[in-house]
Amino acid sequence: MLDVEAFGAVANSKEPSARSANVSAFRAAFAKAKETKAEVIARTGRAYWLNQSVCQHSCTFHCEAALWFDDGRPDVNAGLIVRGNAPRLNLIGSINSVATTRGGGYSGQMNVCVSATDFEIYGGGQLTGASCVGLYLQAATRGSVRDLIVLDSHADAFHTTGGSSFIDFKRLKARRSHDDMFAVVSYGSQKEGICHHISLSGFDGADSLGGRGLTVVGGEDVIYEDAVLSNVSGFGLYIASEAYPYFTRGVRRVTMRRVAVNKCGAAGLDLGDGILMMGRSGVDSMGQPLCVHGESVRLEAVRIAEARRYGALIYKENVKPALAFRSGVTFTSCGWGNVWREV
Repeated sequence: MLDVEAFGAVANSKEPSARSANVSAFRAAFAKAKETKAEVIARTGRAYWLNQSVCQHSCTFHCEAALWFDDGRPDVNAGLIVRGNAPRLNLIGSINSVATTRGGGYSGQMNVCVSATDFEIYGGGQLTGASCVGLYLQAATRGSVRDLIVLDSHADAFHTTGGSSFIDFKRLKARRSHDDMFAVVSYGSQKEGICHHISLSGFDGADSLGGRGLTVVGGEDVIYEDAVLSNVSGFGLYIASEAYPYFTRGVRRVTMRRVAVNKCGAAGLDLGDGILMMGRSGVDSMGQPLCVHGESVRLEAVRIAEARRYGALIYKENVKPALAFRSGVTFTSCGWGNVWREV
Protein backbone atom coordinates (compact mmCIF):
# COMPACT_ATOMS: atom_id res chain seq x y z
CA MET A 1 0.00 0.00 0.00
CA LEU A 2 1.42 3.39 -1.00
CA ASP A 3 0.71 6.03 1.65
CA VAL A 4 0.63 9.52 0.13
CA GLU A 5 2.60 10.80 3.12
CA ALA A 6 5.51 8.59 2.07
CA PHE A 7 5.63 10.76 -1.07
CA GLY A 8 5.68 14.01 0.88
CA ALA A 9 2.00 14.79 1.48
CA VAL A 10 1.38 17.19 4.36
CA ALA A 11 -1.79 16.53 6.34
CA ASN A 12 -3.98 19.08 8.12
CA SER A 13 -2.28 22.18 6.73
CA LYS A 14 -3.84 24.88 4.55
CA GLU A 15 -0.53 26.63 3.87
CA PRO A 16 0.27 27.29 0.19
CA SER A 17 3.45 25.22 0.47
CA ALA A 18 1.46 22.28 1.83
CA ARG A 19 -1.11 22.53 -0.96
CA SER A 20 1.62 22.40 -3.60
CA ALA A 21 3.44 19.57 -1.80
CA ASN A 22 0.23 17.56 -1.70
CA VAL A 23 -0.33 17.91 -5.43
CA SER A 24 3.18 16.60 -6.08
CA ALA A 25 2.79 13.78 -3.56
CA PHE A 26 -0.55 12.52 -4.87
CA ARG A 27 0.67 12.67 -8.47
CA ALA A 28 3.82 10.75 -7.57
CA ALA A 29 1.87 8.11 -5.62
CA PHE A 30 -0.58 7.59 -8.46
CA ALA A 31 2.24 7.35 -11.01
CA LYS A 32 4.01 4.72 -8.88
CA ALA A 33 0.78 2.77 -8.44
CA LYS A 34 0.15 2.73 -12.18
CA GLU A 35 3.69 1.45 -12.75
CA THR A 36 3.77 -1.18 -10.00
CA LYS A 37 0.07 -2.16 -9.68
CA ALA A 38 0.20 -1.16 -6.01
CA GLU A 39 -2.68 0.63 -4.26
CA VAL A 40 -2.68 4.18 -2.91
CA ILE A 41 -4.07 5.24 0.46
CA ALA A 42 -4.85 8.57 2.12
CA ARG A 43 -5.48 7.48 5.69
CA THR A 44 -8.38 8.29 7.97
CA GLY A 45 -8.15 11.26 10.32
CA ARG A 46 -6.22 13.36 7.81
CA ALA A 47 -7.23 16.30 5.66
CA TYR A 48 -5.22 17.30 2.60
CA TRP A 49 -5.55 20.63 0.78
CA LEU A 50 -4.53 20.72 -2.90
CA ASN A 51 -4.32 23.62 -5.33
CA GLN A 52 -4.45 21.62 -8.59
CA SER A 53 -6.11 18.52 -9.97
CA VAL A 54 -4.62 15.08 -9.51
CA CYS A 55 -5.21 12.07 -11.76
CA GLN A 56 -5.79 8.52 -10.59
CA HIS A 57 -4.87 6.44 -13.65
CA SER A 58 -5.49 2.68 -13.86
CA CYS A 59 -4.96 2.02 -10.15
CA THR A 60 -6.84 1.64 -6.85
CA PHE A 61 -7.17 4.56 -4.44
CA HIS A 62 -8.42 4.13 -0.87
CA CYS A 63 -9.50 7.62 0.14
CA GLU A 64 -10.21 7.48 3.86
CA ALA A 65 -9.19 11.12 4.33
CA ALA A 66 -10.83 14.43 3.43
CA LEU A 67 -9.41 16.00 0.26
CA TRP A 68 -9.96 19.73 -0.28
CA PHE A 69 -9.35 21.15 -3.77
CA ASP A 70 -8.97 24.86 -4.46
CA ASP A 71 -11.50 26.23 -6.92
CA GLY A 72 -11.45 29.20 -9.24
CA ARG A 73 -8.19 28.54 -11.08
CA PRO A 74 -8.25 28.07 -14.86
CA ASP A 75 -6.18 24.87 -14.64
CA VAL A 76 -8.52 23.23 -12.11
CA ASN A 77 -11.81 21.99 -13.61
CA ALA A 78 -11.96 18.91 -11.43
CA GLY A 79 -10.51 17.80 -8.14
CA LEU A 80 -9.84 14.11 -8.70
CA ILE A 81 -9.68 12.86 -12.30
CA VAL A 82 -10.15 9.10 -12.78
CA ARG A 83 -8.82 7.65 -16.05
CA GLY A 84 -7.48 4.54 -17.68
CA ASN A 85 -8.44 0.90 -17.39
CA ALA A 86 -9.92 -0.69 -14.26
CA PRO A 87 -9.39 2.11 -11.72
CA ARG A 88 -11.01 1.64 -8.31
CA LEU A 89 -11.95 4.53 -6.03
CA ASN A 90 -12.79 3.35 -2.52
CA LEU A 91 -14.12 6.62 -1.14
CA ILE A 92 -14.67 6.29 2.59
CA GLY A 93 -13.83 9.91 3.37
CA SER A 94 -14.74 12.93 1.27
CA ILE A 95 -13.66 14.96 -1.75
CA ASN A 96 -14.51 18.63 -1.37
CA SER A 97 -14.29 21.89 -3.27
CA VAL A 98 -12.98 25.04 -1.62
CA ALA A 99 -15.39 27.09 -3.69
CA THR A 100 -14.35 30.60 -4.63
CA THR A 101 -16.52 30.89 -7.74
CA ARG A 102 -20.19 30.37 -7.05
CA GLY A 103 -22.61 30.86 -9.90
CA GLY A 104 -20.13 29.43 -12.40
CA GLY A 105 -22.43 26.62 -13.50
CA TYR A 106 -20.61 24.25 -15.86
CA SER A 107 -17.52 26.46 -16.03
CA GLY A 108 -16.76 25.67 -12.40
CA GLN A 109 -15.06 22.75 -10.69
CA MET A 110 -16.21 19.14 -10.45
CA ASN A 111 -15.38 17.07 -7.39
CA VAL A 112 -14.63 13.95 -9.45
CA CYS A 113 -14.44 13.49 -13.23
CA VAL A 114 -14.39 9.94 -14.63
CA SER A 115 -13.22 9.05 -18.15
CA ALA A 116 -12.34 5.41 -17.63
CA THR A 117 -13.16 1.83 -18.62
CA ASP A 118 -14.12 -1.02 -16.26
CA PHE A 119 -14.08 1.30 -13.23
CA GLU A 120 -15.61 1.11 -9.75
CA ILE A 121 -16.50 3.84 -7.26
CA TYR A 122 -17.73 2.70 -3.87
CA GLY A 123 -17.24 3.10 -0.12
CA GLY A 124 -20.07 5.32 1.16
CA GLY A 125 -18.15 8.62 1.07
CA GLN A 126 -19.16 12.14 0.11
CA LEU A 127 -18.53 14.71 -2.61
CA THR A 128 -19.28 18.23 -1.39
CA GLY A 129 -19.40 21.83 -2.47
CA ALA A 130 -18.56 21.58 -6.18
CA SER A 131 -19.03 24.83 -8.06
CA CYS A 132 -20.00 22.59 -10.98
CA VAL A 133 -20.98 18.88 -10.91
CA GLY A 134 -20.33 16.52 -8.02
CA LEU A 135 -19.67 13.34 -10.04
CA TYR A 136 -19.13 13.86 -13.80
CA LEU A 137 -18.81 10.93 -16.21
CA GLN A 138 -17.41 11.76 -19.66
CA ALA A 139 -16.92 8.96 -22.23
CA ALA A 140 -16.84 6.39 -19.43
CA THR A 141 -17.82 2.80 -20.10
CA ARG A 142 -18.43 -0.46 -18.24
CA GLY A 143 -18.42 0.84 -14.70
CA SER A 144 -20.28 0.91 -11.41
CA VAL A 145 -20.92 3.65 -8.87
CA ARG A 146 -22.51 2.76 -5.56
CA ASP A 147 -23.10 4.17 -2.09
CA LEU A 148 -22.08 7.73 -2.88
CA ILE A 149 -23.47 11.01 -1.51
CA VAL A 150 -23.25 14.38 -3.29
CA LEU A 151 -23.91 17.52 -1.26
CA ASP A 152 -24.25 21.17 -2.30
CA SER A 153 -23.17 20.93 -5.95
CA HIS A 154 -23.74 24.16 -7.86
CA ALA A 155 -24.71 22.26 -11.02
CA ASP A 156 -25.96 18.64 -11.28
CA ALA A 157 -25.18 16.28 -8.44
CA PHE A 158 -24.58 13.38 -10.88
CA HIS A 159 -24.02 14.04 -14.61
CA THR A 160 -23.38 11.34 -17.23
CA THR A 161 -22.45 12.47 -20.75
CA GLY A 162 -20.05 12.08 -23.68
CA GLY A 163 -21.41 8.76 -24.94
CA SER A 164 -20.90 7.03 -21.59
CA SER A 165 -22.29 3.50 -21.66
CA PHE A 166 -22.94 0.38 -19.60
CA ILE A 167 -22.82 2.18 -16.24
CA ASP A 168 -24.64 0.82 -13.17
CA PHE A 169 -25.48 3.25 -10.33
CA LYS A 170 -26.78 1.97 -7.00
CA ARG A 171 -27.80 3.54 -3.68
CA LEU A 172 -26.92 7.17 -4.36
CA LYS A 173 -27.98 10.29 -2.46
CA ALA A 174 -28.13 13.94 -3.55
CA ARG A 175 -28.84 16.92 -1.33
CA ARG A 176 -29.16 20.63 -2.15
CA SER A 177 -28.00 20.46 -5.76
CA HIS A 178 -28.41 23.71 -7.70
CA ASP A 179 -29.32 21.82 -10.88
CA ASP A 180 -30.52 18.28 -11.69
CA MET A 181 -30.20 15.61 -9.05
CA PHE A 182 -29.28 12.89 -11.58
CA ALA A 183 -28.88 13.54 -15.30
CA VAL A 184 -28.02 11.59 -18.44
CA VAL A 185 -27.27 14.15 -21.16
CA SER A 186 -26.11 13.52 -24.76
CA TYR A 187 -25.02 16.70 -26.51
CA GLY A 188 -25.18 16.73 -30.29
CA SER A 189 -21.71 18.28 -30.46
CA GLN A 190 -20.05 15.34 -28.69
CA LYS A 191 -18.29 13.05 -31.15
CA GLU A 192 -18.67 10.08 -28.78
CA GLY A 193 -22.37 9.89 -29.62
CA ILE A 194 -25.32 9.07 -27.43
CA CYS A 195 -25.20 7.78 -23.84
CA HIS A 196 -26.68 4.30 -23.56
CA HIS A 197 -27.27 1.40 -21.18
CA ILE A 198 -27.35 3.47 -18.00
CA SER A 199 -29.12 2.03 -14.95
CA LEU A 200 -29.91 3.67 -11.62
CA SER A 201 -31.54 2.00 -8.63
CA GLY A 202 -32.04 3.03 -5.03
CA PHE A 203 -31.77 6.79 -5.48
CA ASP A 204 -32.60 9.28 -2.70
CA GLY A 205 -32.71 12.95 -3.73
CA ALA A 206 -33.94 15.92 -1.69
CA ASP A 207 -34.03 19.68 -1.30
CA SER A 208 -32.71 20.85 -4.66
CA LEU A 209 -32.05 24.57 -5.01
CA GLY A 210 -32.55 24.60 -8.78
CA GLY A 211 -33.04 22.19 -11.65
CA ARG A 212 -34.94 18.94 -11.91
CA GLY A 213 -35.04 15.51 -10.33
CA LEU A 214 -34.26 12.55 -12.64
CA THR A 215 -33.58 13.46 -16.26
CA VAL A 216 -32.80 11.85 -19.60
CA VAL A 217 -31.89 14.59 -22.07
CA GLY A 218 -30.72 12.53 -25.00
CA GLY A 219 -30.10 8.85 -24.27
CA GLU A 220 -30.96 5.24 -25.05
CA ASP A 221 -31.63 2.19 -22.89
CA VAL A 222 -31.85 4.11 -19.61
CA ILE A 223 -33.52 2.58 -16.54
CA TYR A 224 -34.34 4.47 -13.33
CA GLU A 225 -36.02 2.47 -10.58
CA ASP A 226 -36.69 2.53 -6.84
CA ALA A 227 -36.12 6.26 -6.42
CA VAL A 228 -37.58 8.80 -4.02
CA LEU A 229 -37.34 12.54 -4.73
CA SER A 230 -38.46 15.24 -2.32
CA ASN A 231 -38.63 19.02 -2.68
CA VAL A 232 -37.47 19.33 -6.28
CA SER A 233 -37.19 22.91 -7.56
CA GLY A 234 -38.16 22.16 -11.16
CA PHE A 235 -39.78 19.23 -12.95
CA GLY A 236 -39.75 15.92 -11.11
CA LEU A 237 -39.03 13.60 -14.06
CA TYR A 238 -37.77 15.07 -17.34
CA ILE A 239 -37.45 13.16 -20.64
CA ALA A 240 -36.46 15.43 -23.49
CA SER A 241 -34.38 16.48 -26.44
CA GLU A 242 -33.40 20.12 -26.03
CA ALA A 243 -32.64 22.87 -28.54
CA TYR A 244 -30.59 26.01 -27.89
CA PRO A 245 -28.21 26.24 -26.11
CA TYR A 246 -27.64 22.49 -25.56
CA PHE A 247 -28.81 20.83 -28.81
CA THR A 248 -29.06 17.34 -27.35
CA ARG A 249 -29.81 14.06 -29.08
CA GLY A 250 -33.08 12.14 -29.08
CA VAL A 251 -34.47 9.70 -26.51
CA ARG A 252 -35.30 6.02 -26.96
CA ARG A 253 -36.03 3.10 -24.64
CA VAL A 254 -36.36 4.73 -21.23
CA THR A 255 -37.96 3.01 -18.23
CA MET A 256 -38.88 4.69 -14.94
CA ARG A 257 -40.17 2.19 -12.42
CA ARG A 258 -41.21 2.58 -8.78
CA VAL A 259 -40.31 6.26 -8.63
CA ALA A 260 -41.94 8.68 -6.17
CA VAL A 261 -41.80 12.47 -6.47
CA ASN A 262 -42.94 14.29 -3.35
CA LYS A 263 -43.36 18.01 -4.05
CA CYS A 264 -41.82 19.66 -7.11
CA GLY A 265 -41.86 23.18 -8.50
CA ALA A 266 -40.49 26.09 -6.51
CA ALA A 267 -42.67 29.16 -6.05
CA GLY A 268 -41.93 31.91 -8.54
CA LEU A 269 -40.57 29.58 -11.24
CA ASP A 270 -42.50 28.64 -14.38
CA LEU A 271 -41.68 25.01 -13.68
CA GLY A 272 -43.09 22.22 -11.63
CA ASP A 273 -44.85 19.48 -13.60
CA GLY A 274 -44.36 16.08 -12.06
CA ILE A 275 -43.43 14.60 -15.43
CA LEU A 276 -42.41 16.59 -18.52
CA MET A 277 -41.71 15.08 -21.95
CA MET A 278 -40.75 16.98 -25.07
CA GLY A 279 -38.68 16.30 -28.17
CA ARG A 280 -37.57 18.02 -31.36
CA SER A 281 -38.20 17.48 -35.05
CA GLY A 282 -35.53 16.36 -37.50
CA VAL A 283 -32.46 14.18 -37.09
CA ASP A 284 -29.06 14.61 -35.46
CA SER A 285 -25.61 14.49 -37.08
CA MET A 286 -25.71 10.68 -37.00
CA GLY A 287 -29.08 10.55 -38.74
CA GLN A 288 -31.01 9.59 -35.61
CA PRO A 289 -34.38 11.18 -34.78
CA LEU A 290 -34.41 14.04 -32.28
CA CYS A 291 -37.85 13.17 -30.95
CA VAL A 292 -38.68 11.32 -27.77
CA HIS A 293 -39.65 7.86 -29.02
CA GLY A 294 -42.72 7.61 -26.85
CA GLU A 295 -43.53 4.06 -27.86
CA SER A 296 -40.35 2.84 -26.13
CA VAL A 297 -40.81 4.89 -22.93
CA ARG A 298 -42.23 2.88 -20.02
CA LEU A 299 -43.58 4.40 -16.82
CA GLU A 300 -44.47 1.90 -14.09
CA ALA A 301 -45.63 2.62 -10.54
CA VAL A 302 -44.70 6.29 -10.73
CA ARG A 303 -46.25 8.45 -7.99
CA ILE A 304 -46.39 12.24 -8.21
CA ALA A 305 -47.53 14.22 -5.17
CA GLU A 306 -47.76 17.99 -4.78
CA ALA A 307 -46.48 19.04 -8.18
CA ARG A 308 -46.91 22.82 -8.48
CA ARG A 309 -48.41 22.47 -11.99
CA TYR A 310 -49.74 19.37 -13.77
CA GLY A 311 -49.15 15.79 -12.79
CA ALA A 312 -47.69 15.24 -16.27
CA LEU A 313 -47.27 17.48 -19.31
CA ILE A 314 -46.52 15.91 -22.70
CA TYR A 315 -45.70 17.93 -25.82
CA LYS A 316 -47.01 15.23 -28.13
CA GLU A 317 -45.93 16.72 -31.47
CA ASN A 318 -42.38 15.42 -30.95
CA VAL A 319 -43.15 12.55 -28.58
CA LYS A 320 -43.85 9.98 -31.26
CA PRO A 321 -45.02 7.40 -31.73
CA ALA A 322 -47.26 8.15 -28.78
CA LEU A 323 -46.46 6.74 -25.36
CA ALA A 324 -47.60 3.12 -25.43
CA PHE A 325 -47.02 1.90 -21.88
CA ARG A 326 -47.81 3.43 -18.55
CA SER A 327 -49.06 1.50 -15.57
CA GLY A 328 -49.78 2.58 -12.02
CA VAL A 329 -48.97 6.26 -12.65
CA THR A 330 -50.78 8.31 -10.00
CA PHE A 331 -51.10 12.01 -9.16
CA THR A 332 -52.21 13.66 -5.93
CA SER A 333 -52.51 17.30 -4.85
CA CYS A 334 -51.09 18.78 -8.07
CA GLY A 335 -51.70 22.52 -8.32
CA TRP A 336 -52.99 22.67 -11.91
CA GLY A 337 -54.70 19.30 -11.82
CA ASN A 338 -54.04 15.64 -11.15
CA VAL A 339 -53.97 14.98 -14.85
CA TRP A 340 -51.93 13.56 -17.70
CA ARG A 341 -52.04 16.58 -20.05
CA GLU A 342 -51.04 16.33 -23.71
CA VAL A 343 -50.67 19.51 -25.77
